[in-house]
Amino acid sequence: QLSEMLLKLSRLDYDQLERKQLDLVQLFQEQLRFYPKQAKRFEMTSRKKKITVYGNEAAISELINILIDNALKYSTRSSKIMVRIFERRLMGGFEISNTGPTIPAENIPKLFDRFYRADTSRTQSSKNGYGLGLAIAKKIVDIHHGDLQVVSKAKTTTFTFFLPTSRMIAANALTD
Repeated sequence: QLSEMLLKLSRLDYDQLERKQLDLVQLFQEQLRFYPKQAKRFEMTSRKKKITVYGNEAAISELINILIDNALKYSTRSSKIMVRIFERRLMGGFEISNTGPTIPAENIPKLFDRFYRADTSRTQSSKNGYGLGLAIAKKIVDIHHGDLQVVSKAKTTTFTFFLPTSRMIAANALTD
C-alpha cells in the first residue's frame, strides 16, 4: 500500500492528465458509495445542483476520497461531517468539516509535507496511515492550478479546496 501511494505521488509529478468538465456534487456522491456504513454521517449542502470544475476525474475523485477518509479518521464516531460545495470567483469550492481534536497551529504548515504525521493520538484507530494522503491531495490541487487550505479551531477542522471552473479556463484562454 505504501508503494502504491508513493507511485501515485510520483506519477502526479510527471504525467500529463486528461482533463474535462466535472461536477463536484456528483463526484462527492460517487465517493460516498465507498463508505456505506458512514455515509449517513455526511451532510452536504450546495446552492446549485451542479458545480462544474475542469480537471482529471480520477485525480479529483482521489482528492475527495482523501479528504473524506481524513474526516472519518479524525472525528468522533457519531459526529456529523459537514460538506459544502460552492462556486466563488470562477472557482469550484469543496469544504469538508469535522469535529475532533484541534490540530495545533504549529503543525498546520507541515500537514501537506510527505510522510508528515501530526499527533497520532488524534486518530480513533490503529490504521494511522503513512502521512502521504494530504501530500497527494496537495499535489492534485497544485497540478490543477487550485488552492488547498486548512483551518482548525475550537475542535473543528475544515479542509477547503478550490479548482478552476470551465469558465475560468475559457476566460484565461481569451487573455493568452
